[in-house]
Amino acid sequence: MKIAITGPVCKDTIIVNDKIVHEGIGGSIYYEAKTLKALGVEIKTFGTYDIKDDEFVKKNFDGIHLEPIHGQGTITHKLTYNRENPNIREINISEYGPNPFPTENKLLEELKTFDYILLGPLYYDNLPFEFFEKMKGSNLVI
Repeated sequence: MKIAITGPVCKDTIIVNDKIVHEGIGGSIYYEAKTLKALGVEIKTFGTYDIKDDEFVKKNFDGIHLEPIHGQGTITHKLTYNRENPNIREINISEYGPNPFPTENKLLEELKTFDYILLGPLYYDNLPFEFFEKMKGSNLVI
């Protein structure tokens, strides 16, 4: 089984009681890719992010087949928690680039060769409607 995973890559900063405790990669495509790879599934990720983050992204996707799609920016989240009430989380988007998934025929034809395509948009503008129109009849998994 071959699975394609699409969507934006994120940079996440976790802050607890005003102290940074973790800075790392995020986004559904990262977590889906790590999980499916651990299960032995043949995968390829198609991730959108800013070219300035190329080294950071490739380091974190080490061992995972990544097709970079350079966009206007890398989505960056700051997740703030308070130790007294860890169930409450504040999310701030400190950098946002819409990074719509491209609808070029060559890329879409490659996606059609996969058994399944997992869509991992985080925001409404990450997948243009044109993408769905051109992929009609494919094995999309949303």
